[in-house]
Amino acid sequence: MSNFLEDTTLVEAQADDKENELISQLISDYGQMVRELNETGRKLAEEQQDQPTIDLLNELQGKFEKHIWMFNAYLAYE
Repeated sequence: MSNFLEDTTLVEAQADDKENELISQLISDYGQMVRELNETGRKLAEEQQDQPTIDLLNELQGKFEKHIWMFNAYLAYE
């Protein structure tokens, strides 16, 4: 696990974070994953003309963006 934490671009949540802080961190993490999909994953797949991988990345991006939207809506409702 420590090797993963050294390489990740995401921030680990803390046990004493409040609910809204955790949700805000999730929004940030999902946003980071969308950026990395676009900047790295999609670019590499396009260079290799790998349409199935591009399709997979598009699907993942849609799911991540949906989570971002839902978490933002939850925070706005609070």
